[in-house]
Amino acid sequence: MSNLAVNFLGIPMKNPVIGASGTVGFGLELAQYMDMSEIGAISGKGLAPTPWAGNNG
Repeated sequence: MSNLAVNFLGIPMKNPVIGASGTVGFGLELAQYMDMSEIGAISGKGLAPTPWAGNNG
């Protein structure tokens, strides 16, 4: 298998696959479909200093 390792802002990852916030729950939902040690990362909720339309903070 090819080496897909990446370094993102100084954070080494096995591969560039990142689960988007809100689509993978806490990751346990994916465990029945894949080996969780193979995913690069899971992103958290985005943050902003002020509320915007559709985001009450």
